[in-house]
Amino acid sequence: MRWLVGWSSIAAHFGTSATGAVTAGTIGEAHEGRTVHPVGSQLLWGDPDPLWAVGDWRPDEIRVISVDPFTHLAVLGCCAATDEQLRVGLFAAR
Repeated sequence: MRWLVGWSSIAAHFGTSATGAVTAGTIGEAHEGRTVHPVGSQLLWGDPDPLWAVGDWRPDEIRVISVDPFTHLAVLGCCAATDEQLRVGLFAAR
């Protein structure tokens, strides 16, 4: 079985303190640096909106393209597009 797990930092900030200094998934005291993550997961990208692949994904089945710290694209499975073609598509979708 395979699936993706993640959450939105926008949704995580509803009901937080006025400082808004909460990092998605943070548990315990801020200085401890602990975060919640799925057991047996592979982090695809981190904060502010973390995403994990969980299950028996092979390394050749997951590609992650990033164009800046906040814009990512995960390709799961077979895809003949090059990384550059995926970047162009990601910019076009923005």
